[in-house]
Amino acid sequence: MIHGIRYVRQDVSYISKNHYCPICNTLLNAVKVSKVINSNSEEAKDLPPILPKTVIGCGVKFRNYNAVGNIKWIWKQFECPNCKHNFTVDQIKQIESSPKEKWIELLSSFDEPSILHDQKKMNTKNSKSKMKLVLLITIPTIIILTFVIGLIITLSSSSDFVDTNGPENFSLVELTKEDIIKSDKNYRASMGSKQRSGGKTYVVGTKFREYDRDHITVSYGKIHGVTILQATKIFGNTLTININSSIEKGNAEIIVMIDGEYYCSVIANQNQSITLQDISGKEVIVKLAGEDAKIKVDIVRTY
Repeated sequence: MIHGIRYVRQDVSYISKNHYCPICNTLLNAVKVSKVINSNSEEAKDLPPILPKTVIGCGVKFRNYNAVGNIKWIWKQFECPNCKHNFTVDQIKQIESSPKEKWIELLSSFDEPSILHDQKKMNTKNSKSKMKLVLLITIPTIIILTFVIGLIITLSSSSDFVDTNGPENFSLVELTKEDIIKSDKNYRASMGSKQRSGGKTYVVGTKFREYDRDHITVSYGKIHGVTILQATKIFGNTLTININSSIEKGNAEIIVMIDGEYYCSVIANQNQSITLQDISGKEVIVKLAGEDAKIKVDIVRTY
């Protein structure tokens, strides 16, 4: 039972103005969020000042500024309709009062607003419980079916690729630079693994967000086609990318692109460090092109 409603005192004039997402530059929406907190709890002691408001209790409308017990706290925060990130009012104030080169550092230090995080947990708690039994049954079945279907496709699909440059030459035969530049994720592969770790820049486009990590390791028993390995967008001027690759058979090439344009290539079976200057606000994409290649690639970026 809710014994009272309290509104957090916020800067209404600031909230009513236009503010833009520091990640994708989309106009933010001011949304109302709430959380029920017991007034006698430790958490209640750290809550911000409130505005007195009419409350509802036992079906009767009344004034109760000093209600105790389960209190519903209500306040506003910002939500991006494009990238779905949420920000407190204080976080946006912090961003807007800081130079752009500090934004990445600030974004990295921000957690999802705790009130929204808790609300999401409460909203999904019941549905998770109901789905638990179903998932326990269906997940193993799905995994087995996926493995079997993938194995059948891999074994039954015949590649018409002919490696005309021999087993000691790993240069591409069929795929051109134009093919690699135009393709983002167009490949077939078997026995592959991917590991992504380290920090994020948080400002790459939605399309490339899953590749935004400092350390990327991929391994394929066989890959034919083009895939993205890493995506980076920073507001600093210097980015260093260390690429370490080893190939056992087939052909492969790694290319680096800046804002959709070709920058350079890295031949397979080489360790190479690439330093890019004056790239503030530019999107750097690393791609792998393989022709029936058995290959492992490790990428580490610093900025």
